[in-house]
Amino acid sequence: MRGGALTLFQTSLGAGVLTLPHMATIAGLGVEIIILLATGFQLFWVTYMLGRISVNTKSKLYPEIMTKVLGDTNGVKILV
Repeated sequence: MRGGALTLFQTSLGAGVLTLPHMATIAGLGVEIIILLATGFQLFWVTYMLGRISVNTKSKLYPEIMTKVLGDTNGVKILV
């Protein structure tokens, strides 16, 4: 089940990235720049927060972080 969900996520993410140039021609360059900057900031923030949580929990792997932050049962549910 995990492999299927990952494939579905990658497909939808790829389709979204491939539509960015078409959306830029419709909405305009200014809107596209704002969207790209907002997306870049969101990616930076998520990476930054995961790094801080990793340091604070002394965990190096994502499953370990999720288990320590959410608990044994909830961490496993999120990862499945």
